[in-house]
Amino acid sequence: MPPSIKGSETMSISEAQGGVLGFRFKKIIDESGAPAVTYIGYADPNTATSENKWLIIRVSVVGTTTTTEFSNGSLLFKAVWDDRATTSYS
Repeated sequence: MPPSIKGSETMSISEAQGGVLGFRFKKIIDESGAPAVTYIGYADPNTATSENKWLIIRVSVVGTTTTTEFSNGSLLFKAVWDDRATTSYS
């Protein structure tokens, strides 16, 4: 069964980074991972989920500790959204 996607939206980078640049991108949130794991993906609005043009963030909550990690340990748009559960994070 495919994972459920909580939401998808398009917003500008300026909204996410305090007015810098002004590029537009889509955002997908997936809360179907392991308990207390959320994946958040950002990409150009025309990017397919199978393309390696995503920035993916994994947010894990264990007790009172929240950990935020980036796909492949990078802030670059070089991950595949469809592979978010098996991608390495740091």
